[in-house]
Parts: sequence; C-alpha cells; structure tokens
Amino acid sequence: MKKSLSIILALLMLLPLLTACPDNHSTPQTDTTPETESPANEIPSITEPQTLKLYVSPAGDDNDADGSEEKPYGTVQQAVYASRKYKRTDYAGIDIVIKAGTYTITSPIQLEKMDGGTESCPVRLIGEEGTVIVGGIALTAADFEPATGSAAQYMPNPDKIVQINLTKYGFSIDEIRNRLNDRNYQRVAPTFIVNGEYQTLARYPNEDWINIGARSTMIDQYGNPTMVTDNEGGEFQAVTMNIEYGKENMARTLSWHSLEYARAAGHYNVLWVPDNTIIMSFEVDDDIMTVPYQGGYAPIEGGLLYWYNIPEELDVPGEYYIDEDGILYYYPDESFGDAVISMPLSAGLVNMNDTDHLTLERIHFTSSLANGISGGGCDYLTIKDCEVSSIVGDKAITVNGDNIKIMGNHLHDCSVGVISLSTGDRATLREGNSIIYNNHIHDWGIFHYPYADAISGGGCGLTISHNEIHSSNASATSCGGAKVIIEYNHVYDLLRTSDDIGAVDNSGSGENITRYNYIHDVGAVGAAAEVPALNSMGSAAIYWDAGGSYATAYGNVIETVNGNGVIINGGRGCTVRNNLIIDCDRWYVQTTAILYAQMWKDGVFYPGNPRNNPDYVHTDLWKEFNPDLDKVIGDYSKTTPDDPYGWAAPAGNSVHSNWIYFNKAVRDFSNWGARPYWIEDWVLHFSGEENFDFGLDGIPEENMTTYNSRRDKYTIEELIVKAEGVVDMDLERFAKIGRVMDEWNLD
Repeated sequence: MKKSLSIILALLMLLPLLTACPDNHSTPQTDTTPETESPANEIPSITEPQTLKLYVSPAGDDNDADGSEEKPYGTVQQAVYASRKYKRTDYAGIDIVIKAGTYTITSPIQLEKMDGGTESCPVRLIGEEGTVIVGGIALTAADFEPATGSAAQYMPNPDKIVQINLTKYGFSIDEIRNRLNDRNYQRVAPTFIVNGEYQTLARYPNEDWINIGARSTMIDQYGNPTMVTDNEGGEFQAVTMNIEYGKENMARTLSWHSLEYARAAGHYNVLWVPDNTIIMSFEVDDDIMTVPYQGGYAPIEGGLLYWYNIPEELDVPGEYYIDEDGILYYYPDESFGDAVISMPLSAGLVNMNDTDHLTLERIHFTSSLANGISGGGCDYLTIKDCEVSSIVGDKAITVNGDNIKIMGNHLHDCSVGVISLSTGDRATLREGNSIIYNNHIHDWGIFHYPYADAISGGGCGLTISHNEIHSSNASATSCGGAKVIIEYNHVYDLLRTSDDIGAVDNSGSGENITRYNYIHDVGAVGAAAEVPALNSMGSAAIYWDAGGSYATAYGNVIETVNGNGVIINGGRGCTVRNNLIIDCDRWYVQTTAILYAQMWKDGVFYPGNPRNNPDYVHTDLWKEFNPDLDKVIGDYSKTTPDDPYGWAAPAGNSVHSNWIYFNKAVRDFSNWGARPYWIEDWVLHFSGEENFDFGLDGIPEENMTTYNSRRDKYTIEELIVKAEGVVDMDLERFAKIGRVMDEWNLD
C-alpha cells in the first residue's frame, strides 16, 4: 500500500511536466520560457499558459497541414478555421504567423465571434515583412508582353507600351464591353494597381484641367441655347450641352480616331459636383464639344474639363488603356520590373463579426472592390502597422466597437474614404475609449471627392491623434459624435479641386475639441483656383457646417488657405480661441446664418444640427451633460417676422484671443447673414501684428491697424514665438505635431 501511494505521488509531481510537452510532430509550436530551479522540498507549480503559433506560407498546403513551421497552412482562412479548435483558456495568446509572400483571395477572409480572443488570450494575425494579401489578380512584369494589339497603332510610343490579355484572368469580353459602355467608365473600369497606387486611364491633359469658355451653354429640345434645367419644369428643357474647350486644343481632339469609348469629365459648373459624360461630337471648324445634359447645373465660363480613355493619349508612365477585346495596355516606368501589380476582384479583404480581442499586424492588404477591412461589434480590436491600399469600394477600414486602436498604418489610394470608426454610445454618453493615431493617410477620394473623408468618426469617446493626412481633393475628418478629440495631426494639401468644404470638421453637441493641429495648404489650386465663379464660397481649414454646435478649437496653427480659416455655419455655443491663423484669402473666422432657415422652421432642421441631435438630447442625462443644448434647440426668441435668417441665429459663440497674420483680403471677421441683434455673447478679440480689431457688431473699430506686411516676413516658428502668450501653442508643442517615428505611448 505504501509503495502504491509513493508511485501515485511521483506521478502527480510529473503531471505538469507531461502536460507541458507538446507532440512536435502533430502540434503547432508554442513559446517556451527558461526553467528555473525550485527551492528544496517545494512542489513545482503548474506551467503558465503559453502562446500558440499557427503558421501560414505561400508554399503551404491546406490539405496536409498542422500549422507548424514544417507543415504550414496555405491560406489565412484555413489557419483561422484551425484556430477554432484550441480553447482560449489553455493559452496566453494565439498568433497566426503569415510568412512573407503574396496571397491572392477572391473573397474576404472571414472572422466570426469564435475566431476572436479574450483578455487573457488575444488572437493576432501577424505578417512577416513582405506579406501581401491581394483581393483579386496578382501579376508580375513577366506576365506582360510588348504591345501588338490593334489599339497600339494609335499610341504615340508603342515601343514603350506593354500589354496583357485580361480574359486570361477572369474578365470576359462581354464584361469589358459592358463597362466600356457605362457612362461613368472612370469608376467601373477594371482598376490597374502598381505598388499599391492607382494608375490612370489615358487622359488629356495629363495634369490639371482645361477651363471651358464663355460660349458653353445648354441646348433645349428645339436646338436653342437655354438656361432652363430639368429641375425647373416648363416647356423648354435642356437636352445637350455645348462645351467651348479652346482652339489650342482643337488639333488634339480632332486627331482621335474614335469617340466611341472616349469620355469627358470635370466640373462644368461647381466644384462639389463632378461631371462625367460621353462625347457626342466635336465641331470640325469650331472648338465646341457636344455632350448629353445630365442634370443639375449649366456649364459656366471657367468650368473644368479633361478627357480620358483615349489610346492616342497613352503617352506618359503610369497611364493605361483597355480596348474592347480585353487587352490592357500600360506605359511602365523604370520600377516596373520589381513592382507588385494587381487588379481587384474580391468584394472585401477582411470581414469581422463580433470578433473581440483581435489584432491585425504588419500585413499589406491591397486591391478590393468593396471595403478593405470591415468589422461590426468588434471590441478590443487593433489594426497596427499595416498597409491598406487600392480600395475601390467605400473605405479602407470601416469598424465599430469599443476600445479600438487603429495605429501606425499606411493607408492610401482609396477611391472613396479611408477610415470609418464608430465607438461608444452617443445616446447614453458611454465612451468607447477608441483611438486613431500615428497613421499616414494620403491619396483618397479619387473618384468620390470632395465628400469622402479620410476619417469619419461617430459615437462617443474617440481620439484622433498624431496622424499625417495629405494629398487629396477631399476632407481629412468629419466627426459628429460626442467627446471627440482631434489633436496633434499634420493636415495639408487638401481640397485641391473643391469649394465650400472644410479640411477638418469636429462639430457635434459637446466636448468636441480640435486642438494643436497644423493645417495648411487647403483649398483649390491650379485651374480650379483661377476662376472666381468656381470658388464662390471658399473652403476652410476648420468648418463646422450645417448648424454644428458646441465645438471648440484652440491651439491650432492654420496657414495658407484658399478660403477661410474657420467657419461656424449656423451653429451655437462654438468657441474659436488662441489659434494662430496665417494667410487666408478670405475670412479668418466667419460665422454665418445658414440658409437652412425655412427647413428648420418646418421641423426638418433646428439649431444645433438636428441630424446629429435626436430626441435623447432632451433627457436628463443630456441636460446635465450640455445644459444649453435643450434650451437652444427650442429657442427662437431672436426671430424677427418675415426675415429668412431668423431661424438660424448663431447665438452663444465665442471668438477671441486668436493671433491673425498677413491678411490678403483685408478682412478678419465676418458675420455674414446674421444681424448684430441676433448675436449673443460674442467675444471678439484679434491679437497680433497687422491685424484688425472688430467690435461686437462686426464693424471695424477706429483703431484698425494698417495693412503693410507680407507673409514671408517671418517663418512659422518665428510667428509662434511672437504669438506666445496669446495663442495656446509653443515650439515644443509644435514639434510634437504629426506622426511619431519612434516608440510612443499616448498620455
């Protein structure tokens, strides 16, 4: 009996060691830690859980894999499926390690609730350097051959052109021809991507636009010029448009061998409406092009125009053309030999449903006809150090949930927006504790500008910090939640072909703060900037539109805006203070009584942006959170009879202690559309050299200083030093703006 008992005790002491030894032949690897000696006469403790590693490789075989390095899975999806059989309570984490290489998918990688982790066992999909997931066709330079197709004869340099037959890769002739016949071919054409960047359908001019002439007009059903649009009714209706495009371009357009698939595109009237039409004809003896009338606006002198999808214009590197036989022709540059080349076919790259405690890390996702990474109800989701590019669909990343981190990513070349994140709950003011930081975002809104934001935020409790956002016709942010902070971002080179829109919008209903950002080079440039009719409203660095209320901006540096520094468009309770605002073509701060007045009166809108303020703003919780909001929504006491601006009284705003420098337009503050007696509690104080001080009624005071300076008199850093003590910015804080290149933790 004693002998049996001693054997049992010995086996019990060995049990932790036996259970900790995996079968290396059939079980994935786990991380191990060095053993330590136990004190004498002490029973060893049970081994702590370790991280399980499952491997994926381009050389793997899903049918003969166990997830080890020796037998990796061949697809990420199969590794995800395999991870389900491992209990999260048995491990400290599960890592799906994706070996370097290119993985092509034709449908999104799908992750469900069971594929997520827990607080004690998070799941990570981690790519090695050089891991690329392509949603469609992956190509190399070796797949191309010299151009010999029938369209090559029309190209100016056919010896520099390469071609590929798309029908070998899943495109049918009928599909190609149907897309060619779509009026808006630019958006439906097979998208050609090299090194993660959109290539350009062959166009003229190669850069910028042509301004259309004064003889541009609409033509009615009787062949007569008309200015009556189809929105106005009546006997005469527009049918076609005549576009005067300049005699210097006539020889070029008349040399094109066919107009069957050529397109005209641009902004014939306003910058916020894109035009895209087939070409009906060119007048042989005149610089008039006839196109169908497509509704909306009549063409005006100075409107913008270019042509595309023309083989004769395949004349610079980066352009391509697809003929009706499915042959893609491309003008490569010197980097083409080693390029990553793709064409999207998949409707998404990663889809997640209620997948918690998941990290996507160090993976290049590229080429998608829908969203790139999508996730609904995903708490504790982290997307880190990834690259997401060439998203033809809506967003590169669109997710919702709490405790989400989107950080350190490179996000670019998206036809619409980039990030959409909703977190927390605005109705109950539950904060989602989510953050978007340290990302590099550029080149988006390619086909859907200007209303295609780099970052759209909603809900409650979101921080957008230390991002670099640039190079687009669209906006950087549009946030309408509560308790949203936008800080330390470097925002520049935006709204290049836009008007009446802002680079940064963070309006809402309380505690929405825009601070310590550097926003510069905003507004129309080139041909778009040269025509006053196309810039009638002017863009803005910070724009609280459509009655956006209870927003605050301080400590920002705003520089070089073709338009306005800050616009408060009909809102209430907004504060603009202690900012450095330099070199704006229009107003430095403009507050307006917006023209939605009658709609407010009819109950469609009301002050405080009702689209973002549903019934719950009248609850006790919200009355305590924002005591003024409930009162202001129903407060029409400043209305005067028969005055259309009466319903849009921008009351309770504060504009003070801003340092304004180099005023081109000799204007600092505008209260356009709002009568002085409607303005409550204004605090107007502009401080600094060569500035203009206004009284409460918006009229310049007698001590207005003289306009006698130039912008290049001081550097930004010198102006910050000069403005210290007035603006909430110094050189140390200014140096922190933008991406952080080393390890950094949010305060």
